[in-house]
Amino acid sequence: MDKNKKEAIKKAASISILFFFIVVVGFIMIKYEIEGEKNLPFKLNKIMIISTADGIAKDDQNISIVQANDLYFYIEKNENNNSENMIEQISIENIKIMSAPKKGKVAFYRPNNTEGTAYVYNDEFLLEDEIIYNGDTQTSMQNLTISNQGGIISFRTCVKEIGEIPINMEDEGREVGYNNDGTLLKKAQIVISDIKYNIGFDMYIKLTDGKTYKGYINISLPLEDVENNGVKSIEKVDMEDIIFKRLPEVG
Repeated sequence: MDKNKKEAIKKAASISILFFFIVVVGFIMIKYEIEGEKNLPFKLNKIMIISTADGIAKDDQNISIVQANDLYFYIEKNENNNSENMIEQISIENIKIMSAPKKGKVAFYRPNNTEGTAYVYNDEFLLEDEIIYNGDTQTSMQNLTISNQGGIISFRTCVKEIGEIPINMEDEGREVGYNNDGTLLKKAQIVISDIKYNIGFDMYIKLTDGKTYKGYINISLPLEDVENNGVKSIEKVDMEDIIFKRLPEVG
């Protein structure tokens, strides 16, 4: 075999190896884009959604109806990951209204930081587009902390200014019947299809070793039939549609 043929074979082999390498790398990249991280040190294990309605005193004769949705996110340590990492921070950012309700105004609230009702409609608890829970020795939604070994974070999204009903004189001076009662929607003749909306946001899981993972979550609200049940809840345990990817480390 002459020298030229040998060189041609070597080049062809090199090109074939390079092409194979590019195909493998491309396949891995595409697989990562579709599936994301499969073995995070901490993972989003469950989302609980609770839909109901509240009544806020508007004046001496009427209460304004608020359709409320509480979102709870369960972050757990991955038993299949041997990392000794801990949670430094869990944040929900870039909260956006993807489709607005036909009626009313969507608002977001952090948990109440005092004893009593978990959520109150004070302006000081209003969120713009993010909520941050810092890692600590224990979880406290009041203090916006999550155990560095895993815990629960939460925020409320609601639709306000959707209707009102007269105060029942038998309940005057009491909050009974005006909170956690989705049947208020029916009493105020609020059509559920008019207050349907959809929100999307990013969840960031930041660990003590500096690694951060980001996933996107999309939720449609409120839950069906809340106007008849008073309170409606679901638990989402299938997380296949929520893909987390590791972010590049800064510095």
